[in-house]
Amino acid sequence: MLPANLQSAVEIGTPLMAMADNAEALANAPRHGALSAYQAIITQVDAALMGNFVAVTGKRQPLVRSPDTIDIMPVDDKVIAEGWALLSVPHSVELYRIVEAGVASRAEYLLAGQTTRLKLSGELPGGRLPGEFEHAPRTLAVHVQSDALALAREPLAAPVYGQTLALDHPVDGLAPGQAIALSGTRQRIRLARGVVALNWQGDDGSTRTLTGGDTLELVEAPVKLVPAPLIFGLLRYQPISLRLAGRIGPGPSTAFTLKPLGPKILVFYTPYTLAPEDFVAAIGNGALRLRLKLRDRDGAVGTATLHGDDIALEAAHEDDETVREIAFIAKGLDAITHTRDRTTVQLAEATRHVYVRLGTTVNANVAPATHGETVEAILGDGDGSRANQHFRLAQAPLTYVSAATPSGRASTLAVRVGDIRWEEADTLYDAAAHAHVFDTAQDDAAITTVRFGDGVEGARLPGGSSNVRARYRKGLGVAGNVAAGKLTTLLSRPLGVSEVLNPEAATGGEDAETLDKARDNAPLTVLTLDRAVSITDYADFARAFAGIDKAHALWIPAGPARGVFITIAGVDGAPVPTTSATYTHLLDALTEYGDPLVPIRLANYIDARFRTRIAVKVDPAHAQETVLAAIEAALNAHFGFARRAFGQTVSIDEVAAVAQAVDGVVAAHVSQLYRSGTPAEPNARLFAALPVASLTALPAAAELLTLAEPGIALELMP
Repeated sequence: MLPANLQSAVEIGTPLMAMADNAEALANAPRHGALSAYQAIITQVDAALMGNFVAVTGKRQPLVRSPDTIDIMPVDDKVIAEGWALLSVPHSVELYRIVEAGVASRAEYLLAGQTTRLKLSGELPGGRLPGEFEHAPRTLAVHVQSDALALAREPLAAPVYGQTLALDHPVDGLAPGQAIALSGTRQRIRLARGVVALNWQGDDGSTRTLTGGDTLELVEAPVKLVPAPLIFGLLRYQPISLRLAGRIGPGPSTAFTLKPLGPKILVFYTPYTLAPEDFVAAIGNGALRLRLKLRDRDGAVGTATLHGDDIALEAAHEDDETVREIAFIAKGLDAITHTRDRTTVQLAEATRHVYVRLGTTVNANVAPATHGETVEAILGDGDGSRANQHFRLAQAPLTYVSAATPSGRASTLAVRVGDIRWEEADTLYDAAAHAHVFDTAQDDAAITTVRFGDGVEGARLPGGSSNVRARYRKGLGVAGNVAAGKLTTLLSRPLGVSEVLNPEAATGGEDAETLDKARDNAPLTVLTLDRAVSITDYADFARAFAGIDKAHALWIPAGPARGVFITIAGVDGAPVPTTSATYTHLLDALTEYGDPLVPIRLANYIDARFRTRIAVKVDPAHAQETVLAAIEAALNAHFGFARRAFGQTVSIDEVAAVAQAVDGVVAAHVSQLYRSGTPAEPNARLFAALPVASLTALPAAAELLTLAEPGIALELMP
């Protein structure tokens, strides 16, 4: 017989009646056979009831009305069309889109009520629900009320450095070649607790021992050292014994045996700069050898060689210094790419700092700024009856800005006579009689005088009252080379601008030439005549360019570096950033006034330093403190940036001669002369390198060897 609950709950149809006729056979069957027959009957009952009544567990109890429609109880107005319904049975799950959803009345098995009717679309073989759902009325669960969830972005944990910059989210509006500003703190690392004594070699030659728990800042991109063993096989020979005739010291004669030597293995390491993701993957890997440039809590910078499991990344500290820089997006169609999660940009050059990702910001609203305050003034009245009228600017000094001209500068002075702008010329000599031009001259007090023509060389000024007006900027010199983060005030605030900050230190500002410097630079313009033809011309052209103090040029005839390779040094030895106006304008000017078909590469010089120890004997008639201070001043001046040339060597004799020449020094002995970062030794001579042409790679820039600060150790002779 059928279970009583089924008899009372459903209207028995023909299939069930057929199963009821077999009830007597079920009762007379063996026990295990009865169980199998019972299960078969239940299966037939399920099949007979499909389309009429289904009891399920789960979120809702569905009533399958048709092959693609399900009624669920109770009524739920939160289930809407275009949502999702998840049907699940043990070992099978399927997702369906809800095409229609609404309230429906249902009367079945002497029962009536309201349901939520769902019409589904999706995997419906033959227009029906799959068999695992259609034939599983007791285990089918229907999950509804789906919510649209935003897909989380893939997290980024690697530090920020190199030429690839992955932004946190998609950003529109960026363009190839655009300037951006990066700001953040340096990535910190912590040494693992198991590190006992790790050697740290300072750039100044000092050494210290690092231990587990020490935290340092990462200054440069990490480098992986890959071993490249070189095996030298030594000649093998048979061992022989030699007996010397005679004795070595007391005792019997001594026999020596020469043993064969096996092959020697010398291991060299090839450095490879790690990408940020590869650096994160290397941390914890004891098989990898890394070389890191690190900065300690006192600001000293040095290098440590360690293994991947010696370090871990650490979050920034509250008092960590904020570092900033300007970078340029590379030029090209593939410089900016977008995905669902983020925008990735390729930079023209690798970043100078290694930033911790959390807290690092990228600003794209970057605008160039130059030194000088704008002045508008009436110079005076024009008088056509007077030749060569001239007027003095009330504010001084007149500002010049960097430009791609032979001199490397352009005046900010603009003069209008009436409503007509007159152009500045280098000289009025040979100017057309009616040309609207003027020239300028400066006196020793930096006062600028504006001069006009006489009607023969340059036009005279037309008559008028206060019709000669000038607009210019005042302010000039190294005072404008302010540090990063110092420019925070706008004299005029454009709409929408709330604050301003200079991410990098200002560069290129230069004081008026001294007589000595003018004497050195004056011949350069005559030698080049505003053209660069020979390799010497390229060096002289760069030296005469505003914002450049020293230059060295090398011609490379072939190979990947073919062209002119120029090493440059900025004002007072300052580096010339590749993002600066001085750098880009010099490159443009060399291309325009040189051979446009010759590739030109600019490189900042290598700032090499040396140290020395000197023992001196001071004349008793002189004060020791005064003499020692004079020795330091003489050495710093003689071996400072201004008096040294690229590739110039330093010798013990030269150091001793400078010290000996100081008034009050009786004798001087140089006991140590060595490069910073090398052992303190009495080297007779220190060499500075110059670029060497290569057919396979770019050469290294020229070195300038100067005295370190501090780099002098003075001792008194008895």
